[in-house]
Amino acid sequence: MKKIHIVISCLLFFAHSILAQNLKSNTTGVFSYTPPAPLDANPIEVYYHIPNGIIVDMPVLMSFHGSGRNADDYRDYWVSMSDEHKFIVLAPKFDSTNWTIATEYITGNVFSDYDDPSENNYNNQNEWTYSIIDNLFDYVIEDISGNQLSYIGWGHSAGAQFLHRFVMYLPNSKLNTAICSNAGWYLVPENGYRFPYGLDDSQISNQKLESAFSKKLFIHLGKNDINPNSSGLRRNATVDTQQGKNRYVRGKYFFETSLDVADDFGYDFNWEKYEVIGVGHESQKMANEALKFVLQSSLSKIDISISKTVDIYPIPINSNYINILKKNLTTLDITVYDFSGKEIYQTFTNENSLFIPNIVAGVYFMKIESALFSVTKKFSKK
Repeated sequence: MKKIHIVISCLLFFAHSILAQNLKSNTTGVFSYTPPAPLDANPIEVYYHIPNGIIVDMPVLMSFHGSGRNADDYRDYWVSMSDEHKFIVLAPKFDSTNWTIATEYITGNVFSDYDDPSENNYNNQNEWTYSIIDNLFDYVIEDISGNQLSYIGWGHSAGAQFLHRFVMYLPNSKLNTAICSNAGWYLVPENGYRFPYGLDDSQISNQKLESAFSKKLFIHLGKNDINPNSSGLRRNATVDTQQGKNRYVRGKYFFETSLDVADDFGYDFNWEKYEVIGVGHESQKMANEALKFVLQSSLSKIDISISKTVDIYPIPINSNYINILKKNLTTLDITVYDFSGKEIYQTFTNENSLFIPNIVAGVYFMKIESALFSVTKKFSKK
């Protein structure tokens, strides 16, 4: 009986491999992917689009669906952009039969019961849904004999929930850039709230949190996504009190709290918040707006070890001058934002001291970029 089971397993794997070998340029379709054990009992469908061209070096975008499980749409949102800008689109489907929305999808099966984050319910990493993503990427790259070493992730609504938690639990994955559009609620990196809303009982260490903050992550918010009674939006006393009552304010809270925590610990912070004017909970429009981050990521050469050679001081500042500590770097592109996210100053400089005009007492953010990296620092003026 054991031999029969082994033969059947090999045949199933071979069948899936044949399906995946249809991945060629100028194709659109779906294939079945069987994750490694112990998640191999539930194969997933992967909807894909590959534009015309040489595919072995094309960037790869993973598109994560919302609670509607419509992975085909999440592929199709990107098809025309993929054809124009030459990147591969993969949209895995976590169906409702095998993957419950709260435990096994958006909270990644980290705990067998996401409402009871006890030691007994904490799963091994190879049981996490998040662990599937790198393996799927490797499977596709092997199939196309590709040279790609990393991929970009975009998710909208429940897909953004999946993606930001993926960053926090597996910060050293092959994911290069995460674009999280209009998540309904967040795992906020703060104490005082239990998982799935805060760090208490989450099993996320300070070391893992530091690594997560160094990952490039965009909190991508539609400014009109403000309906507190929106379908599928979680509402309860805990999340309403902690994060607010609509997706837009919750996203702002997540970003601002994360920045404060990174600042308190002295961690580098590579997350950014972007707000889209005139757009609500609209996945296609948010995908269109996210394209610039996909292109930026596919062209970037971010090196976190280099970004750590840049710092600003003193904090707080008493005048309009702030010092920039930089090693082996020349011209920097610097943009200063006020606490609301409004840009107030932009310049290019290779100096070690920067004069920022027209700032008053308050809290500010400084985005520092070069050809090699982008990092955001927080500072204040007395």
